[in-house]
Amino acid sequence: MPTVIKKIEDQKEWDRFVNDKASPSIFHLWKFLKIIEKHTKYELLPYGIYKGDELLSIIPLFYKEILSVKVLFSPPPLTAIPYMGLLIDKDFINFKQSKKDRYIYTISEELCNKIEEIKPDYCSICLFPNLTDIRYFKNKNYFVDTNYTYITKLNEDLNDIWSKIDKGVRNKINTQEKIDIEEIQDASIVYKSIEQRYKDQKINLPIICEDYLSDLKKEFPDNVKIRIAKNNGEIIGSEIVLCYRNVVWDWLGGSKPQTKIPVNEILKWNMIEDYKKKNFNELDYVGANNEKISTFKVKFEPELQSYFRERFGKLFTE
Repeated sequence: MPTVIKKIEDQKEWDRFVNDKASPSIFHLWKFLKIIEKHTKYELLPYGIYKGDELLSIIPLFYKEILSVKVLFSPPPLTAIPYMGLLIDKDFINFKQSKKDRYIYTISEELCNKIEEIKPDYCSICLFPNLTDIRYFKNKNYFVDTNYTYITKLNEDLNDIWSKIDKGVRNKINTQEKIDIEEIQDASIVYKSIEQRYKDQKINLPIICEDYLSDLKKEFPDNVKIRIAKNNGEIIGSEIVLCYRNVVWDWLGGSKPQTKIPVNEILKWNMIEDYKKKNFNELDYVGANNEKISTFKVKFEPELQSYFRERFGKLFTE
């Protein structure tokens, strides 16, 4: 039976695949993508890859023409999204290898054919960590960048998770300092903190605007969690956590706390405890590429996972 790639115009069909058929990804939800489109001004091209009537995979592409240069992204820049690309069947891990090979070859071929039809001058697609077979892209002479993230399996016993954590971090978490952690609705607190963090490091802010975060919180009140830590009523730390199905993403953290209280360590452990109790299976720390940041994250003894970006062409920013 022939396969075909075509645009999906029906939000219900798209989200039905994301919710029921695919591996967990909050980043692929239709309204999440439309918020990205709104704030980045990229055109969303939501493609599905079909075998007959069966939807095998989806791929959200974002297109824009900048100074006569045609660019294609998944995900687009300034969204703080680590990976997007092809969303695959949640049962992929249980396929026989021969079926895995056919499946990946089919969806990769259809995607590459569509990219060739669009004819961008530059293309960048960052795949989820569970899609590691990138042979087709390499054979098509795409450049391949290897990136990393950390994963903690929350379906392990909580005592086992705790015992693996660096002893110095455990001692900090057991501090007697009074810290209150609560969820709030206002994304501006975290945004301003992130803005200051990047300003201090003299690097560009990786988020397009504050309204982007606010819209995500408004549209996904149960999935976008804005968490703050207080000491004697004063906010001393903040973060944004994303949760969807059985996965939680430690998405965005604020600036380095101006206090000797180990705020970030306490926030991380509280998050682990909280989502463990809620029966989540996996915590993704969203990135282990920056040495300074990964040096902190690795103290929670997570597993290192790689993910890949396929690209061709060159932008003046690279």
